[in-house]
Amino acid sequence: MRKISTYISTLILLAVFVTNIFAAPLLVNYQGRLIDSTGNPLSGDYSVTFKIFDSLAGTGEVWSEVQTVTVQDGLFHSM
Repeated sequence: MRKISTYISTLILLAVFVTNIFAAPLLVNYQGRLIDSTGNPLSGDYSVTFKIFDSLAGTGEVWSEVQTVTVQDGLFHSM
């Protein structure tokens, strides 16, 4: 009986471990550069829309979110 219990416990732990390995991350890191029309870097807070599509053609949007990013000397990134 003890061997069966150990075997079942091992299978459960393995299933949890494998599920966590293949789970999608909850956060996406990003970085970018923001310049004006003449190429000068901007600073300040800006509203940026992030989108993920299901193909390179950009026809099937699967996720979209608006974030306010703080830009300093043209550069911004996730924290």
